[in-house]
Amino acid sequence: MTEPQFFYRDDDADDRKRVGKEIEKGGCESVLWETLEELRSNWHNNFVGGATDDQIKHKGMITSGAEDIRKQKEIAELECPLVLLTNISNIKSLEIQYNKGPNGTFQEYFNKEDSLIDGSFCNFVKECRLSKSTEEERLAAYRITLKDLDLGGEPTQVLINQNEVTFPAHEQLGVMQTWDTLDDMCDPVIFQGLSAESQKGILDKISTLIKNHYLNSSE
Repeated sequence: MTEPQFFYRDDDADDRKRVGKEIEKGGCESVLWETLEELRSNWHNNFVGGATDDQIKHKGMITSGAEDIRKQKEIAELECPLVLLTNISNIKSLEIQYNKGPNGTFQEYFNKEDSLIDGSFCNFVKECRLSKSTEEERLAAYRITLKDLDLGGEPTQVLINQNEVTFPAHEQLGVMQTWDTLDDMCDPVIFQGLSAESQKGILDKISTLIKNHYLNSSE
């Protein structure tokens, strides 16, 4: 089985190598481009995700990597999640300009240096890879990540509020009585006995917890 591909564009060769290593650490084959021509010529819609540097130097001029991706997304109907890496301090201005989330040009906006050090970019790559996986495969991957981050022993209350209805009524009491830790939540036997709605809810909660852990570690 071939590795899923994740692309990155940057005019700096050293940064392309650095980001490429993080992409491979995230479980994807790195496809690295320097120019807009390379992006246009080698683009295909089987990428699980992609990223670009905010500012690209080309022929003595600085162009917007974000704007190039925005235009390519419209032309090629890009469907994979994208992230913008930038060195500017006011990331919020970029989020306003290009929007954030599933309906924006970019799903995430990261400070380049911070995200390569704290692991948040690598985690984004992992999430893109897992988007093509089954629920059981996602659960197993999250269980390993929680253990690596020393979060597996954390109580389930960090994700599930006992005062809210997190699961369908017929599952709520049994789930709360069965799970004590986050590692318990990743037990495949219990997980498989839950409804599809509950499975999705658990996976989304764990994904958000891991993402926030990386983001908060850089503050």
